[in-house]
Amino acid sequence: MQTTSAVSVGASPYSLEFDLKEGIFQKNITIINNGNEFSTYSVYTADEYSDLVGIFPSSFDLSPSMTKEVTVICIPPELASGNISLKISIAACSDNSKLGMGAGIRIPVTIIQGEIVDNSGTNVYTSFSRHIMNFF
Repeated sequence: MQTTSAVSVGASPYSLEFDLKEGIFQKNITIINNGNEFSTYSVYTADEYSDLVGIFPSSFDLSPSMTKEVTVICIPPELASGNISLKISIAACSDNSKLGMGAGIRIPVTIIQGEIVDNSGTNVYTSFSRHIMNFF
């Protein structure tokens, strides 16, 4: 008798949109282990976008059929202009995989920027960006 094992990953929603004009700076992604093995998951963006997006937790383990909610925080640049498109990658791998194989998906992300000024005259994005950087 032969047994097979599979590493798999699912995620919802299939895309994210941060509308900074409406004050949306945080979203959640639900990740599910669709495989039949205990797997380790990594969630990340390309290095060029790592200053724009914070991901918590960025690495975790899941048993088969289990889910994990990951928080994605948009950290807008100080000089906001135009929309930004990037991808969040989710990679799964198993310690039991004899071939070193894994699974992965990419979630498209759009950051919609615009100029918003609060009552004090301070750019909201700049103020938020400084606050969130102090949080880290």
